[in-house]
Amino acid sequence: MRQTVGKLAHEFTHLSREHLKLTPRAWFTLAAIAFILGAIITSAGWPEIEQIVPRTACWAALIFALLNLVTEIFGADQPTAPIGGVHAHEPEATPLPAGIAVARAAEFFGWLIAFVVMAALIGFVPAIGVFVFMFMGVGFREPLLRAAVFGISMTLFCYAVFDRGLHVPWPLAVLGDIVPQLRDWTSLL
Repeated sequence: MRQTVGKLAHEFTHLSREHLKLTPRAWFTLAAIAFILGAIITSAGWPEIEQIVPRTACWAALIFALLNLVTEIFGADQPTAPIGGVHAHEPEATPLPAGIAVARAAEFFGWLIAFVVMAALIGFVPAIGVFVFMFMGVGFREPLLRAAVFGISMTLFCYAVFDRGLHVPWPLAVLGDIVPQLRDWTSLL
């Protein structure tokens, strides 16, 4: 984190019009900013209690996206000096082959789509636990016991904070339509 902050500080101290560039990365950041602004605007009419978490996340994302855009458009392409003035040799970063990058991106978005489908089927909070368990156990090949502990912990945390603490109204799930008693008993489906 210290290295990232140092690089960001270096970029901001070396901003200039001479380095103005609109790369594909800058266009992607602009698209992300437009998406975030759309989310902020469309959530303005929501009840106040339902705005807390999504709008907080949106405002944080907007701040970081704007900072990223500034460094993308005006940032120098020069390598930064290591923090602390030490001139240690850093290994050169080799670009990731396009096929591997596309495969990893597709896998990542596949996991996200699976989470959305699970949330629609079994409910948002239970889907969090299943997703964490599956992502750690299958995606990262962690031991299943560790994945289960993290999945259960994350589910309990979200249940305590968002359901009981903030009283977030959850979207209705298919499982709750099939077994209405389960929805009445848990309020999560």
